[in-house]
Formats: sequence, structure tokens, C-alpha cells
Amino acid sequence: MANLIHRPNSSSISNSSPRSLHSIEIGSSSSGASHHHPSSLSRPMHSRNSSGSSITSTSSASGSYPPCPRSNHLQKSSTKIMAAPPTSMIQKQYAKITAGFTSLSNSPPELWKAYLLKFLDSYAYFSFSLVFTLFLSDDFGMSDVQAGSIYGAWGALITVFGLFTGTVIDNLGVAKCLRIGFVLSFFSRVAIFACNSREVLLICLLITLPFSNCLGIPVLSVGIRRYTNDENRGFAFGLFYVIMNVGALVAGPMVD
Repeated sequence: MANLIHRPNSSSISNSSPRSLHSIEIGSSSSGASHHHPSSLSRPMHSRNSSGSSITSTSSASGSYPPCPRSNHLQKSSTKIMAAPPTSMIQKQYAKITAGFTSLSNSPPELWKAYLLKFLDSYAYFSFSLVFTLFLSDDFGMSDVQAGSIYGAWGALITVFGLFTGTVIDNLGVAKCLRIGFVLSFFSRVAIFACNSREVLLICLLITLPFSNCLGIPVLSVGIRRYTNDENRGFAFGLFYVIMNVGALVAGPMVD
């Protein structure tokens, strides 16, 4: 029975196409499956190209062919295209910042005054925070625990007063609250550094100064919202907090 199975010779295999080789192997494996090992379903085929060099190809019963080398080249080129150079990202961010300042060019002058007041308020707040405990210890003889407790109470009272000054801001308006807040803050700081009494010091630190801070910081945020529109409001608030950080950055070297 085995002698009746037709086997193609090597010359016919070398001149046949991969599709015909695939059909020959399927026919031979289906007719003689009981006599042939499963490994015979996939075997290397040798052919020659026009230059005479030998080419080895493997065909299996599933019809898979060797991968095309051009696909690897396309994958590499696509990877190079997807990777954006860092310079383009910097240019994109620069264009975004430029567009933001352009959108604020037609804003009213009150917006830029609010930015200036925010810088001055941030500089005063952070510079005062840096020397606060040292001032209480050196000039009033307080211990580190006492100075730290007063410093913590000052920061907490700013938040407490801020919960109750909302109605005051709504009734008096933005401009009047800003004037009251900054004038009261100025005289409170002058009184703190000029007084010799602990009672006056505590009144200024725990009442007038926190109250003045509450009239300044939230009102500036209201002003930024009022003097901008939906298109440039996001950039305006971002610039608002950048100016606050710039004031804190300048305060450190100036105090030193």
C-alpha cells in the first residue's frame, strides 16, 4: 500500500510554487497518515532564485509563510514618526503661554492691579512667616513652644475669619474690601514691630492681622473671576497662583 502513494521528486518540488507544495503535503499526509510521522507535515523546501543562490523556505499544513522583511522596516519607521522631539513640546508650551497672555491683553486695568496686589500680599505674608517665631523669641523673650503656638494660632485664625467674611465682602464690594484689608494689614504690621507690650502684640497678631488677610486674599480671587471671561479665566487663575509663588520665592533671599 505504501508503494502506491505518489511522492513528487526533488525536481518537481523545486520548480513548484509554495501553494502547490502546500497541496502536495496535505495530500500525502491525508493518504498516508498511518505511516508518516507528524513532523513530516512541516519540512524545509529548497529552491533557487534567478541568481542561482539557494533559498530555504518552510511550508506547513496551516499555510503559514515566512514574514516579509518589509514589515519590520515599516514598524521601525512608524516608531520613529511617533516619537516627538523635545523641541516641539517646548515650542507648543511657549505658544500656549503666548496665547494666554494675548487673551489677557484686552482685560481691564483692574486685573493687572489685582496681580500687583497679590504679589505684594504674598511677599508680605511669606517674609513675615520667615521671621515670625524669631521675632517673638528675640524681642519678647518667648520660648520656642510659645512662639510656635502663636504662629499656629495666627494661621488657623485666618481660616476661621475667612468663614465669616463672605457676607462682609458681598455687602461692601470688592474695591472697598480691598482698601480696608490692605490698610488694616499695613497698620497691623507697623504696630507689631513698633510695640513693646505683649497685649498689643497679641491683639494685632490674633485679631486685626488675620481679619485683614481674609479681606485681601479671597477678594482678589473674586476680582480675577470678575475681570476675565470664559476663554481666558483658566489662564488668568493659573497666572494668579504663579505670581503668589514668585512672591514667596523673592521673600526668602530678601529676608536673608
